Amino acid sequence: MNPHHVAKAATCLLGAVGAVHVVALAGGIPFEYLGGGRYPDETTARIGELGALVTVSAFGWMTAARAQWLSRPSPRIVRGSMWAMGGLFALNTLGNLAATTLTETLIFTPITLALSAAGFYLAWRPADVRPTTEGH
Repeated sequence: MNPHHVAKAATCLLGAVGAVHVVALAGGIPFEYLGGGRYPDETTARIGELGALVTVSAFGWMTAARAQWLSRPSPRIVRGSMWAMGGLFALNTLGNLAATTLTETLIFTPITLALSAAGFYLAWRPADVRPTTEGH
């Protein structure tokens, strides 16, 4: 498995997750369906969604840097971010499994599991892997 391809796929998936958070912040998703159905009110849901959007955006930037779509900061920073991404999405997967909404459990559990696996894989692989040109 090519780490460059995993980083590309994870970046796209993080972009889609970020888009869901933007829609939620815009009021396109009722707050009862956010945060596993555990937010007590709309204000708390908006604060949670804003935090989630910032976090997903930061991971998206680091993963895009890992895919070499952006200039890379230190490989240690990128690798550390990938470890953090893997761990945070692993915890998020557990949260999705405990969600009170079936939609979150069925849709977001596989997504967060895939992002967790991608984060751990990209952290584990050498930071200096170069992209391949095959298939372009």
